[in-house]
Amino acid sequence: MKPIYRIVLIELAWLAIAGSITILIVYPFLGTIAGNYSLDINLQDTYFVIKNSTIVTLIFTFVVFLIFFIKELFKKFSRPFSNSIIMLSGLFLLAQIILAEQMIVTLSTRIITPAHVTAGWHTTIYPPSYALPKLHPFTIEKASVISNTIMAIALVQLSVTCMLLYVAYKWGIAQSKKKEISQA
Repeated sequence: MKPIYRIVLIELAWLAIAGSITILIVYPFLGTIAGNYSLDINLQDTYFVIKNSTIVTLIFTFVVFLIFFIKELFKKFSRPFSNSIIMLSGLFLLAQIILAEQMIVTLSTRIITPAHVTAGWHTTIYPPSYALPKLHPFTIEKASVISNTIMAIALVQLSVTCMLLYVAYKWGIAQSKKKEISQA
């Protein structure tokens, strides 16, 4: 059996590889990795700003999850430390995906309908409904793109959840086999 410090160093090396891959993915698109830079999305009457660190964190978590899942697939999920990293990164990835999905839904209401139509419960809508501007004919196209994006995100969510369940199942089988061997 390997000493614990060697196992931790090996997994840290894999995390460094995941970080390098993230840099190779992010740098060409954003031009920077971190700092005070942001991705600005200009909507009709709203300026939506996303910090680069949010995007980098999402991509890093996704890369870590995939690398460790593929790596442990070959080892039959028999190593507890690697499996813990898979489970933690998968749960963190699911949380980030849920937040991204909520952001897209929020943005879609700003893109498809004018701001005064989506006012809250306790506000007065002005101008009156007969004076509202007519929606553009391409609004339906935008709605279908947004709904397809939300469906793709839901599919990624489902895939990550199924992969996490598979890891948990295989990890349990590997633990029961170790227990049987130690009892024999």
